Amino acid sequence: MKLPLSQTIVFKLTLSHAPIPGTNPLAYAAAHGQNYLVYDDHRDAPPGFAVRVGKKASIYLVDKLVARKKLKIPVGPASGKKGNDKPMSLTDARIKAWDLIKVTITHGANPKDIAVQIEASELTFRQVWDQYAGHLTSRAQPAKANPMASLAKARQKFKDWEDRKVRLIGSDEIIKRFDFHAIAQGHRTAAEAMGKWATAAVDKAIELEIHNAHSTKRSPSLVYNPFTILRTEGKYRTPAQLEREYAAKGVRNPLSFDATVAPFIKSAWSYRLENPVAADFLLLTLVWGMRQGESATFQWRDRISDSVACNDGVQVPGDSDGHLR
Repeated sequence: MKLPLSQTIVFKLTLSHAPIPGTNPLAYAAAHGQNYLVYDDHRDAPPGFAVRVGKKASIYLVDKLVARKKLKIPVGPASGKKGNDKPMSLTDARIKAWDLIKVTITHGANPKDIAVQIEASELTFRQVWDQYAGHLTSRAQPAKANPMASLAKARQKFKDWEDRKVRLIGSDEIIKRFDFHAIAQGHRTAAEAMGKWATAAVDKAIELEIHNAHSTKRSPSLVYNPFTILRTEGKYRTPAQLEREYAAKGVRNPLSFDATVAPFIKSAWSYRLENPVAADFLLLTLVWGMRQGESATFQWRDRISDSVACNDGVQVPGDSDGHLR
């Protein structure tokens, strides 16, 4: 139905679905609590501009065919509340509708979808950090205290970039920030952690944007991670470099296959001639990647009774060949 809308008519439409003289279909729809559209044929209204009257709220919208697709473009609330948006006046809604139509024709898409795309491309570093921290704490296996503390320290090193748009952060300034902490401050390990956390946070934002873009059938607007420049420029030390530096400083005792792991396996295997049980215990601890306190809780099946091997009254399968159970 079409009417030359006025603010008074809009008010009556949205206030308890009050019937309007000469509009029996509206009165019928209102009486039955159904949603219905009233198109505005006022000379100031753009084509397709309407009010959708609902039971609890009403909105202004534009019903328009663009690129062979029929779009219903939301303009704003006429009554009720949607988030923090307050009801608009009819005059303001018409003006905004004209602007939205221009955007729709220019981009060939619903401005609502375009807004989501623009929002992703305008993500600030603060939003990226918050988003990533939320992911780490809400996943099936939440991150523990130590990783979250490391994340917080990395974020602190970028505290003056919190309001920067990620897509506008340049590679040169990222390298400069890294070199400041790694070289000028002499904190290379902390600088590497800083860079890796920032890269991971932006990677997660890109991943989420790709999913969102796919669901709305549009191209992702955030596709490049500027922090990957640190990998491209070889700013991170290789495992071999780390091993040499730790050995030179004597701050750690890193395991290397040639110098540590291989001789350990050979010694443990030779030790089987003297004590096969202890040697197998050492080898299994290494292969399973367990701490000594974890593997020490296991017992050899042939050295315990059947009653001890039972678990809640159920016999544990096993044999007497020395297999661990």
